[in-house]
Formats: sequence, structure tokens, C-alpha cells
Amino acid sequence: MKAQKQHSSYTRDDDKTSYKDILLNISDKIAKIDQRMDRIDKKIDKVDQRIDHIENKLDNLSSDTTSIKVDVGGLKFQQEESMRRYHEDVVRKRWYCGIVFTVIVGVMKFFY
Repeated sequence: MKAQKQHSSYTRDDDKTSYKDILLNISDKIAKIDQRMDRIDKKIDKVDQRIDHIENKLDNLSSDTTSIKVDVGGLKFQQEESMRRYHEDVVRKRWYCGIVFTVIVGVMKFFY
């Protein structure tokens, strides 16, 4: 019986006061949560302001000309890269053709 009484946190006489305490505790927690939410809202507003500021700076830049310069530079790099690869392929094919031609001429001289 004593174990059962220890598990109950209050008796019937204390019901009204403990409910009041519980409600006060809950209302305090709700107030703290509201304060935290207000702080979070302020931080979100600051971040939004920063984002707007950065977007304005980006809009003020001449993004069209910079993107064109970047694209032209990228195309020029791609063109140079493809020309280099083409040159390497041509040189490699010339070497292969030269080696094959030399072998064929050597074989023909050997048999004739």
C-alpha cells in the first residue's frame, strides 16, 4: 500500500493546487517558446535582409557582360582543347602510317 501512495504525486485534497501549478508551468513554457520563436523570427528577418542585399548587389553588377566573357572564355578553352586533341590524333596517325609504310617497304625489298 505504501508503494502505491508513493507513486501518486498528490492526494485528492491537493488536486486543485497541483492542477494550477501544472497550468502555470505550462503557461510559462509556452511563454518561453513564444520568446524563442520571436528571436528566431528576428534572425530569419536578418537573413532575409542579407539575402535581399546580396541580390541587389548581384543585380547591380553587369551580369550580362560577365557571363558573356565567361562563356567566350569557356568556348575558347574548349576550342583550344579540341584542337590539341586533334593535333595529337593526327601526329599519332602519321606515326602509325609511317611505321606501317616502313614495314611494308622493308618486306617488299626483302622479297623482291
